[in-house]
Amino acid sequence: MFILRYIVLLFIFFHVQVPNAISQDKKAVKAVVDDIFGDLPINDAASHSYLNAGETAKEKIRKNIFVTALLNKTKCYTGEPVLLSFELLSSLKSTTTIQSMPTFVEFLLIPTDPNNDHPKFRQQQGLTFSVYTIKQLQLIPSKEGNIEIGSIITNNEINYTKDNKNYSYSGVVKSNPITLMVKPLPEAGRPVNFNGTIGDFDILASVKIDSFPAGENNLLEIEITGSGNFYSLPSPAVSWPVGFHNFEPKVNSVIDEKIFPVKGIRTISIPFIADKGGEFTIPPIELNFFDPSSNRYRKVVTNAIRLFVIPAIVTSKVSSLNAGTEMQQTPKSFVWLYIIVASSVFLGVVIFALSLIRKRKDIRKARLNQEFENLRAVENMRKLEANSFSSAISNLKNLELNENYMAHFKQVLMDYLRWRLANTAVLPEEMVQSVKTIDFETGTELEKLIEQCNQFLYARISPDETTRGKQLSILQFVVNRLNGYPN
Repeated sequence: MFILRYIVLLFIFFHVQVPNAISQDKKAVKAVVDDIFGDLPINDAASHSYLNAGETAKEKIRKNIFVTALLNKTKCYTGEPVLLSFELLSSLKSTTTIQSMPTFVEFLLIPTDPNNDHPKFRQQQGLTFSVYTIKQLQLIPSKEGNIEIGSIITNNEINYTKDNKNYSYSGVVKSNPITLMVKPLPEAGRPVNFNGTIGDFDILASVKIDSFPAGENNLLEIEITGSGNFYSLPSPAVSWPVGFHNFEPKVNSVIDEKIFPVKGIRTISIPFIADKGGEFTIPPIELNFFDPSSNRYRKVVTNAIRLFVIPAIVTSKVSSLNAGTEMQQTPKSFVWLYIIVASSVFLGVVIFALSLIRKRKDIRKARLNQEFENLRAVENMRKLEANSFSSAISNLKNLELNENYMAHFKQVLMDYLRWRLANTAVLPEEMVQSVKTIDFETGTELEKLIEQCNQFLYARISPDETTRGKQLSILQFVVNRLNGYPN
């Protein structure tokens, strides 16, 4: 009797309580799905992945996996960033890898991180597709016209288990090419000193010290903040007062490339000195750019900067009128005493001034000697580093051609450029522009080489021996040409 009662209780538990619990779980899941995605039905991707009798892998994948190229706009201006996304839709339990990427010869590429943190679904043709952004790039067109963006090709592998047996099949999917219309910047309203900068920027300027001695170093800092095409930003022109001398500026850029359009800060530090004392003003510094959001040219300016330069040697003047009055009030017996004291003071001032001049000459001589020794040491170090880079480039010939090869190749190239340009450029685009100012042909070849490196890195494939040979030849050409110019 006890056993029979126990069986009845078990029957009630499993047929009443468990179904209720499952029903509650289903309601909870549906509530979450409804809240996030609306009322889309969720397919069982695993069972839908079965390759049934009469179905081929090619046909199954063609109907259930799609790759689409999307642009945030189909028309833009030369130099204006656009966002390109490659979107994958799959109703199968698939694993997708990028087999090949289109080429982007006419663009500057900036990879961004696609947001796949939260699941996304889309209903299409009676099926529910999982949606992923498999690649996202910011493109900055370098020329006008209708530019076709080629197809991305993905390899898709499907694995499933049916009747306790494991099955798999795979196939490729190709996106359709798309066209971007690139327009020239408008002529109307274009400033005379416009340099092609596109975006939305602001500018500030300040000096390290606004009151300083003549002949002493000072620093002008220009800070540009905003978003857009940071890679086309020029160094703004500064109208220096007469008697001011400026030296090689140092440029530092902090750019967030993970967002679109990129945002950042560029700081331009310019050392300068003044020859003579007085009050001076650095006029407002202006930056002209084209704002695509308003389709017009804009200008931002800094405040004028007032400076007071202290003369190198300041001597006080005594009013001849007051001096005459004092002498008239001074007893004659003390006139010679004042003359002797004044002469002694004057002689002391002359001796002090001469010793100060001699001391400055000695310091300047010692400084020049030290700079000469530093230059000699730097030159010796550069020779050693040049030999080191030569060995690193030679070693590239012997590296295994795998997925890590292009990363190693690009690292050697970037290290050489930072060394050769003495860290005056931070980003690859800045390096290319710096090289173009030295030798335009070399800079153009370097730009193509970096572009090719990026293509292999984005596609995660390694070059073949023929391509490696060509890349090494171009790299050696760039190194030989740059080494032939003075630093």
